[in-house]
Amino acid sequence: MHWALYLDKEEFATSLGSWTIVALASVFVAGKIPDWIKKKGP
Repeated sequence: MHWALYLDKEEFATSLGSWTIVALASVFVAGKIPDWIKKKGP
């Protein structure tokens, strides 16, 4: 991400940072889903 800022690509660096935060939050939230919701079988 720092290299994008160094190359004066602020929009790309912001987007990359935002997607990183979203991905980390998704992993955290997915780990908190109860087992009875995750089950799709009988």
